[in-house]
Amino acid sequence: MLNDCRLNKIDLIIVKSISRFSRNVLDFISIYRELKALPNPVGVFIEDLNINTLDTTSETLLLMLSVVAQAESEQKSEAITWSIIERFKKGLPIIPTHNFLGFTKDRFGKVVIEESEAEIVRFIYKNYLEGVRAVDIASLLNEANIPTVSGNKWKSSSIYRVLRNEKYFGLVIMQKTFTVDCFSHKKKINRGEKPQYLLRNGLPAIVSEEDWNLVQELLLNPRKGFKKQTVKNIEKPKTYVSTIKSGVFKGFIVIDATWSKEEVAEVLSKGEHR
Repeated sequence: MLNDCRLNKIDLIIVKSISRFSRNVLDFISIYRELKALPNPVGVFIEDLNINTLDTTSETLLLMLSVVAQAESEQKSEAITWSIIERFKKGLPIIPTHNFLGFTKDRFGKVVIEESEAEIVRFIYKNYLEGVRAVDIASLLNEANIPTVSGNKWKSSSIYRVLRNEKYFGLVIMQKTFTVDCFSHKKKINRGEKPQYLLRNGLPAIVSEEDWNLVQELLLNPRKGFKKQTVKNIEKPKTYVSTIKSGVFKGFIVIDATWSKEEVAEVLSKGEHR
């Protein structure tokens, strides 16, 4: 929108309140002064105050109100953060599953295993424990036309993310990251700056805790226990069935255009019994 203003495509911006225009005083000042200084000045009309930033008499009032808006934003952010931490203290994690391989939510909002995806997780753990490198596991999944949960090609880095995720054996670590401030929304890895909360058996386990611990040992020392298994002898995963996890089409099966009529019929017959 600001670029359109600079290109003389917009004459006036209308916002409901000053907090919708900017929650940061410095941003507010720099943006509205830039718009005002353009060859064809662009005003911001704030409805609830009935103020136009092009009005020369309104600058002092706008600056005061922007400070108030910033304070309100900080207060709301603190309140939201407090409520989330209180949930964590009570053992109530926040687990989005739309981009989480192996899990979905039932109609009551409970996290449950998505079996077709869970098979991919087990495949990754099983082969890594048997000595297959992460890069080779990624190649096998790509050759089998099995995408990542976000629909991309597998890489060794995405394999490692699955192998390091403690949620796959049921452990939930809350507040692994935290937001630095309410303006930049920048997230930072929690390295002891904030308390963390552990919830055992917080999720249904896809792999055993023993296998997960063995994998962590191998990740620390990859050469230990590796058998250099030949990839040719590995059984690739069977046809992967992707299910939409969120939105209007939640629960719908994604049909692969490369499947035969028999494969489509088999997938649909399984879907009827889910």
